[in-house]
Amino acid sequence: MMTVHRQAWVKVNAQVDRGVVPLIEALNAIPELRTLESCETDGDVAWVCFDAGTQNWRKLAEIVFDWLGPKLMDAFGNAVHLEMTLVNGIVMAEMTVNKSVMSAMSQAIRNLALHAKAA
Repeated sequence: MMTVHRQAWVKVNAQVDRGVVPLIEALNAIPELRTLESCETDGDVAWVCFDAGTQNWRKLAEIVFDWLGPKLMDAFGNAVHLEMTLVNGIVMAEMTVNKSVMSAMSQAIRNLALHAKAA
């Protein structure tokens, strides 16, 4: 019989496209989030997929629709696009960001994460 051990979250180092590094680092500063995949693309946008842990769709919805999304929309308007999806039984969010605001948006997310930790 296999022993089941308690699990803990660990932020893991991984290779990602250079152009999306600031966004990945900023999102990873939010303790509840786990980045899953990303791409800087050859176009004007970059994107990143993330979740809030194994099937924690309510927490993810709260982050995307009640906290992070409204603040980013107020600051960056159409330069950011957020959506939640269910793919192959996995609930995740996808953020698409116009590269022209990547640096400013990444800093805004880091600031939001700092304020959330302090609260």
